[in-house]
Order: sequence, then structure tokens, then C-alpha cells
Amino acid sequence: FFLENADIFGDFGIPGLIQPFYSRRIGLDNEGNRIPIIAGGRLSGSISPTTRIGAMNMQTGAKGNFAAQNYSAVSVNQSVFSRSVVRGYFLNRQSFMDDAARQKYPQDTWGRNAGVTLDLISPSGKWSGWAAYHHSMKPGISGKNGYAETGVMYNGNRFSSIIDLTTLGTNYYTDMGFVQRISNYDALRDTTIRVGFSH
Repeated sequence: FFLENADIFGDFGIPGLIQPFYSRRIGLDNEGNRIPIIAGGRLSGSISPTTRIGAMNMQTGAKGNFAAQNYSAVSVNQSVFSRSVVRGYFLNRQSFMDDAARQKYPQDTWGRNAGVTLDLISPSGKWSGWAAYHHSMKPGISGKNGYAETGVMYNGNRFSSIIDLTTLGTNYYTDMGFVQRISNYDALRDTTIRVGFSH
């Protein structure tokens, strides 16, 4: 269900480090325990020689203290020039919490992500460049919630080189994906804190 045309949804971000969408998050609670998937539907493919689309909706059930969730994803890939592509997406996670839980944990009520990426590849394939901006939305959060990346790569027969610049805000959340390195243990306060980073 998730593997066919998986790149339409999953090729955003940096593999293994920052991924706004990661299909294996669906069907798990915040601790990684399995929750029931009630139903889902997905549509993906090409609507023209240069345009690919994907749309998905999944509904999970409640289990223990974890409320039922609805997950939606939409993505569009548009080919430009000879080998380049512009890609955009929108993700939405909606929780069906009761009023008491919603007041106690307002940031768990919903989470949304949107982003756009431009991938440029030279006709020979030796040069490539990219630029991307991603934005997360949650109740009560309005700052430091972006993630931007740009880079260039040369890949020749005898020499290759890559330069990648990334900055990620402390409040960038991925309810349908993951971010490595953003949660850090603070030994002085014996707690885990979120800290954005650049590299």
C-alpha cells in the first residue's frame, strides 16, 4: 500500500535525518506501540507526461490513552526543463481527542506540514542543485517552525563533491515524519528539550 510510487510522498527532506513524511509513523502511537488502522485510501500516478500526483487518507482507531487519528497527504511533482522537477506537498494529522485532553495537550490536537522543493539537474547529470523550504503548523506555535535547505553537487567520472546547507527551527514538528537530533537530553534538569540546528 505504501511502497508503490512512494517517492511522491517520501522524497522530501534529508533521508535518515529530516523527513516530513515517513509512512511507518502511521499506525503507531507516540511511544512506537501499534494502534489499529481502520481504513485508508491512496491515489497516485501520472496525470500527464510531466506531472505526477499523490493523495492519501488514513484513519486509525483509539487505543489506551491514544486518541483516534486521521492522516492526510497530498503531493504534486512537476517536471521542468530537461531533467529537473518542482515538488510540493501538504500533510495533515487530526486527532479526535476529548475536550479535557484537548485542553491539557493542545499541541497534540493537530499538526500540519507544507513544503516545496526545486531540484535542478544539468542535461549531462554531472551538476545538480536544490533548494527547499518546509513549514510546520501546530496550535499555539508561530515561530522557529521552518526548515530550509540548499545545496549543489558535482558528480564526475574522477571527482565528486557536495555542499549542503541546512537550518531547522526548534519548533519544526513532523507529526507524520521524523527529525533526528532535535530532541536532546538535558542532564542538569533531567529532561528532554528541543533544540533546532544548522549544518
